[in-house]
Amino acid sequence: MHAARTVPDAARRRGLARAVRLLALTALAAAGAGCGFQLRGSFELPYRTLYASFPPTSQIEPDFRNQIRVAASTVLVDRPGDAEARLDVLQEFREKEIVAFSTTGQPAQYQLRLRVVFRLCAADGRELIPPTELLLRREVSINPTQIVSKELEDALIYRDMQNEIVLQMLWRLAAAQAPAPAAAAPAAAR
Repeated sequence: MHAARTVPDAARRRGLARAVRLLALTALAAAGAGCGFQLRGSFELPYRTLYASFPPTSQIEPDFRNQIRVAASTVLVDRPGDAEARLDVLQEFREKEIVAFSTTGQPAQYQLRLRVVFRLCAADGRELIPPTELLLRREVSINPTQIVSKELEDALIYRDMQNEIVLQMLWRLAAAQAPAPAAAAPAAAR
């Protein structure tokens, strides 16, 4: 008899545990909604029009433009004069550096870095975001027997880093508020 009671008790405990988890998730979702939480990648830029300039060899530009197209509230324009704000990507670098060696002196680990420097200006030229550097790093172990697959892995890692950099840029652009136009100088007292 005692064994027969254990199975229903175990099932009851599992059901109770599921109910507690569901309740906790519901409470977390409600708390998140109340504090202004947004899903990663969701953003609303405070500008209807944006001009974006990138270095000629930029690899993040297509990702940035695609993300902006998703945000229906902002339109990318072709001329700086037509935009409420101007994004200038000043630098974009990919770097690879060996950071660890094996006991035999062979490279054992390297670091991939993606560095982007950008600024945001209002239509009148005032800086809304001063030159800002975003830097992402990823550590990669070296296996000398997998050289070809490492090149493919590096490309995938850089692709992931590009997506992350673009999202970080967009979050910063979304947080930047357009300042009120400069007040006209007061007329000279007569």
